[in-house]
Amino acid sequence: WSGDQSEWTEYALRLPKDIVSAVVGPNGATLAELQQRSGCRMWLDRERLRNESHDFLVFYRGSTGQRSVQCTNQALELLSGLLRRVIGERQNRMQQGQLRQPF
Repeated sequence: WSGDQSEWTEYALRLPKDIVSAVVGPNGATLAELQQRSGCRMWLDRERLRNESHDFLVFYRGSTGQRSVQCTNQALELLSGLLRRVIGERQNRMQQGQLRQPF
């Protein structure tokens, strides 16, 4: 996402539209909790690609050896757990017929 000639200092993860609200949470609460628990600076960014808007969660990693690298790794672990829970809950609701598959 961003960096200098020697390494990337920011990384971005594209979020599917149906996942964005779960990551951000009500009034940004879930994203704020991820930031607070991990110590990682992260933000939501929207880019237009091929005439469509896409949402990205951007992580500030910093340079090798900085504490921010560990914070980014912690944020990714926390996000992974959140997404596993959200996707699992959606799959359960689909199996119970409460939610239609988005495709």
